[in-house]
Amino acid sequence: MKKLTLLAAMAVAGISVANAQYVVDPSLSRTNGAKYDAILLDQASIDGLTNSGKVVQDLRMDDTTKFLYVWDGTFVAGDGSYPGVDMQMDGYTSLDVASAGWSGAGFCMVGTPAKLSHISDDTHLHIGFRSTNTPTSVAFIVLDGNDYGVDANKWSPAKFSVGSTAFNDNGTVFPLVGNFDAGGDWAAVDITLGQLKKLWPAFSYKQADFGGNILAFLAGGVTGTNICLDAVYFYSPEGGAVDTLGADNTEIVVTSRTISAPQAKGISLYNTTGQLVKEVKTSIMGIEGLASGVYVVRAGNAVKKVVLK
Repeated sequence: MKKLTLLAAMAVAGISVANAQYVVDPSLSRTNGAKYDAILLDQASIDGLTNSGKVVQDLRMDDTTKFLYVWDGTFVAGDGSYPGVDMQMDGYTSLDVASAGWSGAGFCMVGTPAKLSHISDDTHLHIGFRSTNTPTSVAFIVLDGNDYGVDANKWSPAKFSVGSTAFNDNGTVFPLVGNFDAGGDWAAVDITLGQLKKLWPAFSYKQADFGGNILAFLAGGVTGTNICLDAVYFYSPEGGAVDTLGADNTEIVVTSRTISAPQAKGISLYNTTGQLVKEVKTSIMGIEGLASGVYVVRAGNAVKKVVLK
C-alpha cells in the first residue's frame, strides 16, 4: 500500500493557531466521550477507560490485521531518546525521516475493519505529538480509505498540519492548526470531525465499517526530522447526544508517557503530600523522566489519582 495525498489554507472563523494545541470556538458543543476508538494507547490506558465505564474499540496496530505502514525508505525507528521496536511500542511510535527526500506512514486497517457506525460531526480526534528537533511542519490525513471491502465506496479524507508553517505538498497546503512545543514537551490536537469539515470542505466520512488508513502522516523530507505520537484516539458522545464539557467531567487519559485531558486549559500534577510536581497550560503533559509513584492529576475541577511506573 503506497499512496498518500496531501493539503489548503487556514481561514475559518473561530479557529486559531495555538502554540501547543488546537483551539476551538468555545461556543461549539463539547463532550468528554463515551466511546473511544484507540489507535495509539497502551494497555493500561485502555483498561483505565474501560474501568471508568467507557466503551473502547481497540484499533491498535498488531502487525496481523492492522499495520503501521511506512512508505519505502521514508522513515526509520526513532532516535536513542525514543527507541522503537518496529517503530512502535506499548502504545506510542517514534520515527525519524530517512533519506528518501520525503516521508509518509499510515495506521492501516487491512485484515479487520474499524467499525465506525457511531461517528458523527461531534466525534473528536485527539493526537498527542512531540519531537526531539521541532519539525517545520507535519501533515495528518484522517480516514483515507473506503467502506470495508467495497473499494468503490471511497471516503474523502480530511487533511491538516501542525508546526510553525503549514505543510505544503507540491502546492497543496494543509490547514495549520497548532505547533510543536518549543521546549520539546508533548503538544496535542483535539478537533471534531465537524471542525475538520470546516477546515477541509472536501472531507466526507460515512457511518460504516472502514478499511484503509485511519490516520496517515507526513514529516517532510529533511533527514533526521523526528516525530513521536502518543494518545491517538477518537472519542464520541454517547448515543450521538452532545453534552456540555465542564471542568468536572473532563476525561483524564494516562499513558506511560503522557497525561491527556482533552479540551482542558491546563494540567497540574501533585505528589501525595500536595506538592506541585509539574504543570502545563495545554491539554497534554509529558511524564517521561518523572519518578515512579502515586500522583494526583488535576485538570480544571477534574481530579484523578494515578500510579506512574
